[in-house]
Amino acid sequence: MNDSKSRLRVWPAIVILVLMWGVLLGLPRLALETMLHFQGVPLTLLGGTVLFGVWWVFLSRASRRSRWGGAGLFVAGLIALFALSHESMQVAIVLYILPRILTALTLLALLMNAVPKLRTVRVGVVVMLAIMALPLMLRTAPLDGDMQPDFSFRWSSTPVVATIDTPTTPTETEPLIASDGDWTEFRGPQRDSQVHQRIVGTNWNDDPPVELWRTPVGEAWSSMTIVGDFLFTQEQRGDRELVTAYRAATGEPLWADGIQSRFFDPISGAGPRGTPTFADGRLFSITGRGTVLAHDASRGTLLWSHDLMAEYDTPLPDWGFSGSPEIYNDTVIVCVGHPDGVGLAAYDAATGDERWTTEPLTDSYSAPHLVTLHDTPQVIILHGDGVNSHDPVNGSLLWRHDWPVPGTRIVQPALVPGNRLLIGTSFGEGTRLLQIDYDGTSWSTDELWTSRGMKPYYNDFAVYDGHLYGFDTKILSSIDLADGSRDWKRGRYGHGQLLMLADQGVMLVLSEQGDLALVEANPDEFIELARVEVLSGKTWNHPAIVGDVLYVRNDREMAAYRLPRNASTTRP
Repeated sequence: MNDSKSRLRVWPAIVILVLMWGVLLGLPRLALETMLHFQGVPLTLLGGTVLFGVWWVFLSRASRRSRWGGAGLFVAGLIALFALSHESMQVAIVLYILPRILTALTLLALLMNAVPKLRTVRVGVVVMLAIMALPLMLRTAPLDGDMQPDFSFRWSSTPVVATIDTPTTPTETEPLIASDGDWTEFRGPQRDSQVHQRIVGTNWNDDPPVELWRTPVGEAWSSMTIVGDFLFTQEQRGDRELVTAYRAATGEPLWADGIQSRFFDPISGAGPRGTPTFADGRLFSITGRGTVLAHDASRGTLLWSHDLMAEYDTPLPDWGFSGSPEIYNDTVIVCVGHPDGVGLAAYDAATGDERWTTEPLTDSYSAPHLVTLHDTPQVIILHGDGVNSHDPVNGSLLWRHDWPVPGTRIVQPALVPGNRLLIGTSFGEGTRLLQIDYDGTSWSTDELWTSRGMKPYYNDFAVYDGHLYGFDTKILSSIDLADGSRDWKRGRYGHGQLLMLADQGVMLVLSEQGDLALVEANPDEFIELARVEVLSGKTWNHPAIVGDVLYVRNDREMAAYRLPRNASTTRP
């Protein structure tokens, strides 16, 4: 934008753009999912934008009116862009739109040099406003695990989710009772993604998994809980966070109940993150905004609730309350995660009365995890400063292991034979194996090894036959539990999830793209036995399995598949 006939000095802007784009494209390849990656990208964008402004105001050779007027228009345009854009675009504007706007403005400056007639304030203002207005027409689906957007026009149709009304007359009146093999909580009865007494056929070309039903669901990254013929999950439907029940055999909706609440973050999208937990005929859940709900599982009747943010004055975590409730006898345990207040809170399962609370914790997206070490039941909670173990009866601290990380821990710990415990995190830190000792009076922890051979982000791992299987960032990996050395790193399933069929030595791997793969739990080599597509679109939700039926969902749909039973081709 220049009233004079002098050419604009553009080469400093080109240098700034080359350096900025070099960092933006290089960091994900050199330091994926480390703090250098997460902090380096926004700092690069901030620094590049400031330098771009310095170039325009002081080095561009544009007229004074063009320089200061253009800078003011740019700032005003950014403010308007954030204020008027679709809610899903807030992060995308910073990470993806802003560098493209700067690139487009540099190309505009080059075009003005090449075509002198365009070198006017009027042309510059019109083109700048057009460039900055284009993102107002867009929205994006939640970013994927690599922080990549999926843009569409703002006015394009969204997936329609059928309304589920709570029945006025409950279809079931008897209390629901769990049986062996039911999937009663997040990642199964032991929260370890281990499946026993299941053998599946591996020749999916001739005998593939068979779809039993499919239904739309509301947005959420929750998994599913299956008890008898009830399937429970959580959903965001408009301005309500709901706990929902379906027929496990048919996908028929049974009941839905929840609260007026909407959780949304511009990276992951809308909806709850936790998974309902079943115990003694009741269903316990936590919404994305931190309300603990207890329902009669068969009828959908609300029994009691607690608003963690209001009662404990705790801040809303960036990605919402994500840890599913844990049950010990008649006690419901949840993570509050207040860095200056309550860490864990426990309630009477029948009445909702508070039983106990613990000292502060840095926030955590990991769920309380019940384990038994040295014949002593205890609740493990991972957090940003390490891992705590608490007595589930009164909440007292049994032991603590310090391992601060620059980010927040998300995945669950894993119990290893010999009173050992695995804890893991991303941000380049890796996985650590602890030896937990108890002399009858006091507890102690000893670090056996720390391995960067597996750096789990929000993808839980599973232990099998002396080895750990899971995702090193977004690539399936195996490491040796003896010393933490990596066996192999293969299989690009994105940020997927897995189930371990422990009696067969194979894994069901649900990819981020919605594919289901059957992979050998073989430390010697990576062997994918079969692969089919079961869902469409980004899939972060953990799968669940009961009998020979696998249940899968994402933020748009849920489906059930009968796995092949012929095991003639399975690995011995």
